[in-house]
Amino acid sequence: ADRLTLYYRDDKDKDKKTEERGKSEMEGVGGLDRVEAKGNVTITEDNRIVTGDEAIFEQDAQKVTMTGNAVMHEGANIIRGERIVVFLNENRGMVDSSDTKRVTATIYPEETKGKKP
Repeated sequence: ADRLTLYYRDDKDKDKKTEERGKSEMEGVGGLDRVEAKGNVTITEDNRIVTGDEAIFEQDAQKVTMTGNAVMHEGANIIRGERIVVFLNENRGMVDSSDTKRVTATIYPEETKGKKP
C-alpha cells in the first residue's frame, strides 16, 4: 500500500505491564486494533491475492475489507466487486456490488484450476 495507519487499543495498564516485564513498547502486536491501508493495496494469503484502493484489517474479527476497484484472484479465478471481505480464520470471502455495478466473476472448473486458458 502507499500508506498504512495502525491503530492500537487504549490500554491504561499498558505502561505498568511493560515496566513489570521489562519489554519495549513496540514488542508484539497484542494491542493492535486495526490497520488501514490506502492507495494501491495488495493483500496476499496463500494463492489468494486481493487488490483495491483501500483496505481495513480488523484484528479481533480477523477480517480484511477491501474497497475501491476490489479484485480477488485465486489461481486463474477472478472476482470483481465494489467491496470484498475476506474472513481469514474461515477461509472464505464475500463480494458486494454497488447500485450501479454488478459483481463479475470468471471461475474455472476444478480440473483446470490454476491453469490459464
